[in-house]
Amino acid sequence: MATTKSVTAKNAAKKPSGNTGKMKDSEFHEFFVDELKDIYWAEKHLVKALPKMQKGR
Repeated sequence: MATTKSVTAKNAAKKPSGNTGKMKDSEFHEFFVDELKDIYWAEKHLVKALPKMQKGR
């Protein structure tokens, strides 16, 4: 049992290998960030507009 834990701990300490650095440059990542910006913009403007809309009732 101790061997399994030490092997698991060693594996957990290693940094993941692979294409992790390439995701920042991918088209999907750019699209995702752009969409998040659009959603955030819409949320900010909706929060500002809702009280005005409520007064108009």
